[in-house]
Amino acid sequence: MPRHQRSRTTLPTSTEVGSTDSETIQTLVHMAAPQTAVILLSAARHGAPRHAAAYDASGRRLALKATLCSSLAKWITARFPGLDPHRAYSLQLSTGRLATVADEHTKAA
Repeated sequence: MPRHQRSRTTLPTSTEVGSTDSETIQTLVHMAAPQTAVILLSAARHGAPRHAAAYDASGRRLALKATLCSSLAKWITARFPGLDPHRAYSLQLSTGRLATVADEHTKAA
């Protein structure tokens, strides 16, 4: 794939597990980027912390620094205590809904 083209990710269908308030959503959007539509939260692996990846409404992954991805993951896990560390999640910013997703969608996160 040419360097100037960004890959697109087909965002998975999922099962809703919770929702958050608009203030939290605005904080996450401000931290990530204005065009962020979905944040995918990886499952924790072998004691490694979770990471997050941000996507726009078209499913294109947004380029964010690793430290910011780590911060986004911490914010989400703090807002939703009790998440299964072995599951991956997606947070839809337009609705504030958090849902489980298949782990293969977050391997690059």
